[in-house]
Amino acid sequence: MSEEKKISITELPIRYFKMMNGDSIISYLHDEALEGEEVYALEEPMLVTTDDDHRYNLSPWFPFSKENIHFIDVEKVLSTDSVDDGIKNTYLRLVLDKTEYESRGTPTQASSTAFHVEQLSYSKH
Repeated sequence: MSEEKKISITELPIRYFKMMNGDSIISYLHDEALEGEEVYALEEPMLVTTDDDHRYNLSPWFPFSKENIHFIDVEKVLSTDSVDDGIKNTYLRLVLDKTEYESRGTPTQASSTAFHVEQLSYSKH
């Protein structure tokens, strides 16, 4: 029987990306990239915005894409950094909620509301 390796949330490669166009993105970063290309492989990238109360909001960066992994040219990224565990936890919860929502086919009103209304606010003061 094979043992699954458990990994802590701190070890997950969820990173913050500041794009050249000004977008702020949080995403799971895959090690593999396209062979011979200098790209980041981002899974389920989320756009970071702030509201009038200075709370952070996360929403899908490619909301209508069928793909979960997106390859971004490294030259389009101004900076990248790790994020704290609270942000990682929030990101994972949103991605898992989105995945559950999409896998249901015909969403119930409850699941629809959970995904659209709970576009999560995270305040760090």
